[in-house]
Amino acid sequence: MRAMNHLLRRLFPHAEAWLTPAAIVLGSIIIASSIALSGEKRTIPPQPGREPVTTLKIPALNPSDHVLGNRNAPVIMIEYSDTECPFCKRFHSTLQKIMKEYGSEGDVAWAFRHFPVHKKSMKEGHALECAAELGGNEVFWKYADRIFEETSSNDSLDLGLLRPFAADLGLDVEAFGECLESGKYDEKMTDQRSEADAAGAKGTPWTVIVSKGRWIPLNGAVPYETVESIVKEALRAR
Repeated sequence: MRAMNHLLRRLFPHAEAWLTPAAIVLGSIIIASSIALSGEKRTIPPQPGREPVTTLKIPALNPSDHVLGNRNAPVIMIEYSDTECPFCKRFHSTLQKIMKEYGSEGDVAWAFRHFPVHKKSMKEGHALECAAELGGNEVFWKYADRIFEETSSNDSLDLGLLRPFAADLGLDVEAFGECLESGKYDEKMTDQRSEADAAGAKGTPWTVIVSKGRWIPLNGAVPYETVESIVKEALRAR
């Protein structure tokens, strides 16, 4: 405040009566402006890359992929996800909404691949694979929905719930437990993470929207509106 008064005295030597109020107002304006500017910098979201590429090296869909919707759909969203990632949890509901809006006619499909980062995600990913082995593709997706609904993310899910989840879906709990402890899917999960890393993934979730030989990578939990605009554009171009 002293510095502000001194500055005003130099600028307006005959206006002593209003120096302090003026200093308060001017100081408030400067502070508010700096807060607004710094706030703007903090709230600008990272912009996802939306330019289609043709050299992205991730495997095409194969029989071991878990696909919701039509495997032959003209637009396929291949997501690399971690069940304990909070951004994956948020993005899971985004892709659920995309499928509800655009998947019913067989035009859009969603493929789930593993990108284990958190410590518990390997065991949970194994549970997903075991659910698919014992109950098929439909049960895989129901189990995935249940995990994302129940965990608060960041290794918060009680792994003791994995078997009760299987029981709730009508799976043979003993066979599920044996599969869960076998480790038979560890290599599949680490291989899928490696292929995402090699293709340029910057974290989880990492999604590639594939249509007519065009590959559009998306880093992170981008908003629904962004995904929808890309899907709609891909559908128009098919």
